[in-house]
Amino acid sequence: MSSPTPQWRDREAPRAPVFTGTERFALRRTLGEGGMGVVYEAWDHERDMAVAIKTLRHLDAQNLFRLKTEFRAHADIEHRNLVRLGELLHDGGFWFFTMELVDGRSFREWIAGDPNSDALDTSQEMAIPSSSSPRPYDERRLRSGLRQLAAGLDALHRAGKVHRDLKPSNVMVTHKDRLVILDLGLAADMAPRDASEKNAVGTAAYVAPEQAMGASASPASDWYSVGVMLFEALTGSLPVDGTPLEILLKKQTQTPDASLLAHVPPDLATLCLELLAIDPAQRPDGNAILARVAAPRAITSEGS
Repeated sequence: MSSPTPQWRDREAPRAPVFTGTERFALRRTLGEGGMGVVYEAWDHERDMAVAIKTLRHLDAQNLFRLKTEFRAHADIEHRNLVRLGELLHDGGFWFFTMELVDGRSFREWIAGDPNSDALDTSQEMAIPSSSSPRPYDERRLRSGLRQLAAGLDALHRAGKVHRDLKPSNVMVTHKDRLVILDLGLAADMAPRDASEKNAVGTAAYVAPEQAMGASASPASDWYSVGVMLFEALTGSLPVDGTPLEILLKKQTQTPDASLLAHVPPDLATLCLELLAIDPAQRPDGNAILARVAAPRAITSEGS
């Protein structure tokens, strides 16, 4: 008599502990969630003020040492266009750090002036169109935002750091029109260094071609991401289309369609195409970019 075929049942995976705040920090709401952790708005009872808290996952001994070192280095960088970091803490089995709570809108939403302008989600495994209808943008805001973005990013680079995951959701603008770059590359510093996971950092639509192939990121890689954000603001579309994997492959050989920039301010079109050069050595550096965006220019009729 044959033995009955075993009937296997899936066992429910143990649930990870959920951060619920501490005696000092009362959580108010979840602001965002990524592969490296969750960001909350919280009330700091000790300092009697609202702060942002980011909890951190997957911290082994090596990553924890790296986190402590990198956090101290990043906390020393002060610039009005970079988010201000607070404290690195451990409580209740959780490592987390506090930072300035930026009350405002995302870069894309602020530029477009459209409450639904963040509907394009480039973080999911989905096809990303290259020729959506151009969304309107405010040229004065775009130029102001570009100047502030360049200034903050240049300050980060001068401190010897690279962001590696610059995208609209990592750039906020306050109600007083102060642009603030979030994250500062801390999440990227905590990402696995394993060769098989080199491409884990960065969102496909915004990551530089060399990053997509596993090369170390440089300041030029961040400037490429700025070029993608600028192209998207000017045209309403992304420079390269497809699924995330297709985008990463196309970026090695495919340049943006310059005709999409035919009706935008010429200086912005030229800068955008230069930032999106496949070869990082061909992209302008921080000094060149700051020189070109520092002084306000006459506003054209396009995009305003």
